[in-house]
Amino acid sequence: MVSGIDRKITRETFTFVPTMTSCTILFHLVCCILMGLMTSSKPLSILLLQSLPSTSHHIWATNLVKGLLREGHQVHAVSTLKTKVEGKLAQNLTYAVFEGLMNSSDKYEDYGPAQWEKYNAFHMAYVTYQWAIYGCDRVIKTNAAKELLEMIKTVKFDVIVQDVTLHQCLYGLWKPLHEIEKDSINIVLINSYCAFEPGIPLPPNALETGGLHVQVVQPIVGDVVVTYSEDVRIFLDGAKTGVIVISLGTNLKWKTVELNKIKSIVLALSKLKQRVLWKLDAKAKVPFKIPDNVMTVKWIPQREVLSHKNVKAFWAQGGLLSTQEAIWEGIPMIITPFFMDQKSNAEILVAKGVGIRLDFKILSTQSVLHAIEEIFYNKSYTKNMKRLSSEFRDRPLPPLDLAIWSIEHAARQPNGSLTTPLRSQSWVEQNLIDVYAFLVFTVFNLLIILLSVFFALKLLINFCYNRIVSKLSKSKQS
Repeated sequence: MVSGIDRKITRETFTFVPTMTSCTILFHLVCCILMGLMTSSKPLSILLLQSLPSTSHHIWATNLVKGLLREGHQVHAVSTLKTKVEGKLAQNLTYAVFEGLMNSSDKYEDYGPAQWEKYNAFHMAYVTYQWAIYGCDRVIKTNAAKELLEMIKTVKFDVIVQDVTLHQCLYGLWKPLHEIEKDSINIVLINSYCAFEPGIPLPPNALETGGLHVQVVQPIVGDVVVTYSEDVRIFLDGAKTGVIVISLGTNLKWKTVELNKIKSIVLALSKLKQRVLWKLDAKAKVPFKIPDNVMTVKWIPQREVLSHKNVKAFWAQGGLLSTQEAIWEGIPMIITPFFMDQKSNAEILVAKGVGIRLDFKILSTQSVLHAIEEIFYNKSYTKNMKRLSSEFRDRPLPPLDLAIWSIEHAARQPNGSLTTPLRSQSWVEQNLIDVYAFLVFTVFNLLIILLSVFFALKLLINFCYNRIVSKLSKSKQS
């Protein structure tokens, strides 16, 4: 076994694992870990792949890795960023990085709210698609991908966990796509939960694990606990009238924001009685004096900060992970959405009465003040969010426990009852060809019947008409 997170994976690392039929678990999107309720009889050898150049996806995957390590499993993670696991948990972890992949979006570095506002939903969908394809092209050219290709020739993994959001990059490492979808996908982990998002019908092997990354757990002996710095703690502890946290995501670069917008925000924050913890990226330059009640930081452990007792509101972009963190902690939100799912998340939050939407294009000192004061002093937002938080947490199994159980279950029962029914279905059944054929046949027969009735009625009407005309002609002649 290779110990530590900074050592390179070797082919012998996983040779102690019993040879089993490999199965694949796929999760859609994404920090503490809870002990799973069920464990495998032997530690599993697990390969986790996260190839989408997204910080949020990496965070989600990292927390799943930590959960698996807590159960004693051996994990080899290949991701877009360094898998930061320290202390005792790192003993069973090896990792590699798709080098340079996070730079694949450098050409969008100077894009900001002004540019995003110009694009409609179709253009954003196109840009997102192109970004995913470009990222996949970069992935397969990395040294990590080449090493992985060699590794799988000799190393047998019990379970493969792969993020397939936006693309199925690296699918070809295992087998042809149609064979994977039919024979190898055991369980799909989805970063959603019906308490927040509209419920949808799902097959038994599609499991909702939304909130996996925010589940609070008891740290194990020797575990390194992530927390905020001492100066942030002092700032939060001293906020007697409450704190609002501002974090508009990793995609927003404050250097792209117009100075008049930043000035409006600074002026509005200076008028508040509450304290403000404002996350500004490292390249942001604010040419205005920061008010005494405002603390700016380059990065914050967001979930840990939101769990502080004095945090009363959260101003965010409406990304799914940030939204789930706020819901979990019961913190009402101000949402400034920019693109993709952020706008739909904002609509859901507003409809549930747990947040206020503040669009960037109408942002001003007055609008910022109104939104913050409304969220602080109208207690209905906090009340509704606390109720939503209770519902979001109330599940048969916490999300991380469910994810870990599903991975262990896939290894124990590779052909169990949770596997997709597509495995036993023909191509005709998989694509509902028989259903469509029946519908076409039914519609065709219905048309024939309707046409037959139409022509029969037409003949009957013509017959009656001719009889009437004939009788009228005879009566005139007589």
